[in-house]
Amino acid sequence: MPAKCLFLLSVVLTALQGCGTDNSAEMASLQKQVAALTRQVEETRKQVATVEEANRKLNKLLDTLETEVDRLQVREIPIPAPAPGPGSARSPAAAAAPQGTLKAPCSQVWKLIGLGRSEAAVAKELDTTIEAVRRCEQEVGRRGGG
Repeated sequence: MPAKCLFLLSVVLTALQGCGTDNSAEMASLQKQVAALTRQVEETRKQVATVEEANRKLNKLLDTLETEVDRLQVREIPIPAPAPGPGSARSPAAAAAPQGTLKAPCSQVWKLIGLGRSEAAVAKELDTTIEAVRRCEQEVGRRGGG
C-alpha cells in the first residue's frame, strides 16, 4: 500500500510540474512529505523484520520447551523393592537399586497394557515388578483415565 501512495504522489508531482503553473512552494512541500513517507516505510520494514526474527526465536524456544515437557511427563513412580532372594531374576541394574526406589515408567506401562499385554508380561518386559505395574494402572484411575 505505501508503494502505491508513493507512486500516486510522484504522478501528482509530475502532473503539477507539467501544468506550467508556478507552484514551487507546494512542490517542495509535497517532496518533503514523500521523503518523510519513504523514511517511515523503511523504518516499518526494519521493525517487521525485527519482529519476525523474534518470532522465529520464540518458536524455536517453544519447540525446545515442549520437548523438555514431554520428556518430564514420562512419569516414574517409586515402589518398594522386594528383598532379593537367592533365586532373584532381576537384572543387575534393578538389583543395584536401593530398597524402595525401583521405578516403573508409567507411560510405557500404559502403552503395553493398552496393547493387551498382561501385568506379568509388562513387568517382565520393563524389568520391574507387578506391583509397579499395578501402581501405574492406579495412577491412571486417579487421573480419571481408566
